[in-house]
Amino acid sequence: MYGKNESDDGLFKVNTGKSDISQVNEIETLNGLPELTFWSANRCNSLKGAKNGELFNPIPDTDKKLLLFRTNFCRVWALVWESAHKSTYGGLPVYRYFPADNTFANSSDYPPNSCYKPNENISFTQSLDDIDATDVTALLHRVRHVVNDSEVLEFLEETYLNYTMNGSQSVDVVKESQHVSQFREFPSGVFGLSVCYFGAPIFISNPHFLKADPYYLTTVSGLKPDSDAHQSFLDIEPQTGTPIELGLRVQINEFTIHATDSMANDLYWKLTAPTIISTTVSSLFVLIGALTLVFIASKPVIKRCKHRRTGENNSVDSRGVETSDTSALIVNHNDIDGHSVGT
Repeated sequence: MYGKNESDDGLFKVNTGKSDISQVNEIETLNGLPELTFWSANRCNSLKGAKNGELFNPIPDTDKKLLLFRTNFCRVWALVWESAHKSTYGGLPVYRYFPADNTFANSSDYPPNSCYKPNENISFTQSLDDIDATDVTALLHRVRHVVNDSEVLEFLEETYLNYTMNGSQSVDVVKESQHVSQFREFPSGVFGLSVCYFGAPIFISNPHFLKADPYYLTTVSGLKPDSDAHQSFLDIEPQTGTPIELGLRVQINEFTIHATDSMANDLYWKLTAPTIISTTVSSLFVLIGALTLVFIASKPVIKRCKHRRTGENNSVDSRGVETSDTSALIVNHNDIDGHSVGT
């Protein structure tokens, strides 16, 4: 809800009710656009008949729903008559309205809500012939809060500059939304706002999941839903359509994933495997390198030992030859002596 403390809900163009008092304060454009662009169908993007809550028309009967739009909620809420009573403020007679019970219903429980699926394309198409520079500035301001894409923003700003310098031009920008692939439908009772809050996994609901699917009561501890304490309401003075009291009671939820043991083990392996593998490979290379250094360093020693062993063998062989020669000489001497005796 960043920036909401500044109470800037955008630039509204509303009907004065001059020609039809029932249309007083009805929204005609928001930031230069006649409808929202978040959702997948025009029905859910429509602002027709909706009012921002500052003023309503006189209420002749209670059968007709009131349409309330607040930018915080990125959509129109239908309000249904609940009762007539006296206000705590001066005892004024007022009509009390509640949000319709299907406001946070999913499409299975309430099929008309099926269009509250994020738009596949966030489209800003507007003819600048019909709006002035102030409207264009407001449009660009709103685009910056929805489209986080520098190329798209540069194109829009360039178009705006061309408009201010060269006259009217048309803007037709289509930006593929990244939220569609992330969309999933939950049990009734919550409404996703990620498409209009920078992709954050934000969901709103009634406090303590009042009127929500029993699923939430069984999965979240500490819940004590109470209609008197947790129901949103609007009190209107019926003769003038003046809001006397507005209580928007909502709970902001963040979607988180609770990991199972299997998921945790899988995640642990995916996170640690690269470290284990790199450490093992590094250790292997270090071992190979160390063995290589040892081998290189030992080569001179091995060579010296082999040389010394070869020298000793040569010495032994030389002594064996001398002995053999002496024996030969002795044998020859005897032969000579024998020959002499014979003679």
